[in-house]
Amino acid sequence: MDFLIKNLRFLTTSQLQGGQGRASSAAGVGQPAISKIINGTTKMPGYATVAGLARHFGVSMDDLVWRDLEAQGPSPASQNVGLDPAKLASLIETVEAATAQSGRSVPARLKARMISALYVHDPELAASTPQAVQALLASIMMTVEET
Repeated sequence: MDFLIKNLRFLTTSQLQGGQGRASSAAGVGQPAISKIINGTTKMPGYATVAGLARHFGVSMDDLVWRDLEAQGPSPASQNVGLDPAKLASLIETVEAATAQSGRSVPARLKARMISALYVHDPELAASTPQAVQALLASIMMTVEET
């Protein structure tokens, strides 16, 4: 926890962060607990405390503990993890349009498989034009119907 104390001192004295009182509320502990961390009395604060502090200060736990935030600032944002709601909504609309255009009844399970395949396995295609995606989906639906 090389930089935790230094970072907490820096972040809690910043006028924008609201001091130890706000930080303690965000971490779900009392202000004396934050003071003990900053003064070095508490050597190993709990995970939930560090996570709450990191969330409050808008930095990763790694940065709060291992990076000199005053000198270096936070790390660049990493790639989002999980679903991108806008991308998913776009793919759902595209799959719905393609199935409607085909004039065929397509079970929800097959639609879900098509969306998953595009979302997870072919991000370049998912980012291309809706017409290209619709053409691919139409060919997939024809293949499925033939089998």
